This record gives sequence, structure tokens and C-alpha cells, in this order.
Amino acid sequence: MVSSMKSSLILFFTCSLFLQVTYAVYKTEVKCESLPNGDCAFAISSTGKRCVLEKATTPKDDLISSEYECKTSEVIVENMKEHIETDECIESCGLNRNFFGISSDDLLEPQFVSKLCAPACYQECPNIVDLYFNLAAGEAEVKCESLPNGDCAFAISSTGKRCVLEKATTPKDDLISSEYECKTSEVIVENMKEHIETDECIESCGLNRNFFGISSDDLLEPQFVSKLCAPACYQECPNIVDLYFNLAAGEGAYLPDLCNKNKKLQSSGAAEDGVDAPAPSPSIF
Repeated sequence: MVSSMKSSLILFFTCSLFLQVTYAVYKTEVKCESLPNGDCAFAISSTGKRCVLEKATTPKDDLISSEYECKTSEVIVENMKEHIETDECIESCGLNRNFFGISSDDLLEPQFVSKLCAPACYQECPNIVDLYFNLAAGEAEVKCESLPNGDCAFAISSTGKRCVLEKATTPKDDLISSEYECKTSEVIVENMKEHIETDECIESCGLNRNFFGISSDDLLEPQFVSKLCAPACYQECPNIVDLYFNLAAGEGAYLPDLCNKNKKLQSSGAAEDGVDAPAPSPSIF
């Protein structure tokens, strides 16, 4: 009888200990900085922020040794926390645990996209799908500083500000090297955002993609004004017309008047139909 009671007590305490350990495991806070590198990629911390594997330099024996470490990013996942991605999802989605940083570059690879969109990943791995869904959405955002120089001129950012191609000086090996870069201007287009000008409009309006800054100087050139006021540009390219309408206004001129004057000069004084004013969104300079 005594032996039976002892066995029961031992079993009771064993079960209690097991439950306490299990509860502690499930209540363990996920901190990116505490994760082993093998669990870092695609993990989500207890705060809902994504973990990223990054290359870090840490002092060691007076030397700098390079190593990778798990860090907390600023990317927040709203409906998911304390998540370590499974081996099954890593494999099904065509990824690996040596995935560094957070980047949309993989979306340029057809083979990866094929795996990502396959049912085994797309339907079973919500964390990875959420990550790439938002990365893809982020690529749709137009940031002037992220645009290649060839797309910069006449572009409008997601904030509604015009992009401008400018000459920048950057220090390099104690010398100043000149280069061009895309910058966000303070010129706001109120009713147009996220716009990269088309090749057709660039050509129709007599412009080119190596257009630096924002200037009304072109309005002094009759040949340019002729192209700007031609139907192929004036009626089909509202972004460019809006820009020059407001540039002309800044000089105290009215673009339709400039167009009519240019047409009269070209026709040697012959009567021409008037040019209706466009309806551009007022830009704020």
C-alpha cells in the first residue's frame, strides 16, 4: 500500500514537472538576438518584428573578425508573433536558412517564383507568403532615390513629389568624384503619383531622359514649344504638360498663349485655331 502511494506521488510530481517545463517552453520569448543563426531567417520575434541574418564585425583579440548574427529588423508582421519557420516551408518555398537580410531580389528569379506560388508553399506557408507579398508591394512604390537614372527625369514619386536628376559630389579616396543621381524635389503634383514617364511621351514632347533638374529654359526654344504644343504631346502626355504649364506660370506666362504664339510664328501670321488650356493639377513649387 505504501509502495503504491509512493509510486503515485512520484508519477504526480513527474507529470507536474513535465507540464511546467512544457508551459515554460511555449511561454519562451523569441528574441532575434538570442536565436541561433540556423533559426534566424524568416523568424518572427515576440514583438512581431522579423528577424534577419546580417554580417557583423565584432572585435576579437584586437582584430576584427567577420561573422553572421541574428538581428531584429524594423519590419513588423501584424498578425503573427513568436514564429520559427519550419524546415518543410523552407524547402517547399525554395529557400534556405542562410538567407541574409530582407530583399525582393528573389522575385526576379522565375524558378523561385514558381516554387513560391506552388500550393505546397503558397497555401501552407503563410509567413513566407506574407513576407514576399509585402516585398512585392514595396517594389510598386516609387522612390526617387531608388530609381535608375534612366527613369528619373519627369518621374513622380509615391509622395507626389517630382524626381530630378542632379549632379552629386561624393567623397572617394580623398577625391571628389562627380556622378549623377536621382533626387526627390520639393515640387508637388497634387493629382498624380507613382508615375514613370513613357518613352512615347519623352519622344513626342521633344525631350530626353538625360534631363537635369527642373527648368523653364526649354520654353525659350521655338522648336521645343512646337513639339510640346503638338497634339501627340499636349493631348496625350498630361504629366509633361502639367510640368511646363506650371513652369510657364512661374515665369508669369500662360502655356496656351505660348502655344498659340508659336503656331502663329510658324504659320507666318496665318490665323490659327486657339489652343485650349489643359487641366493640369496645380504643382506646388
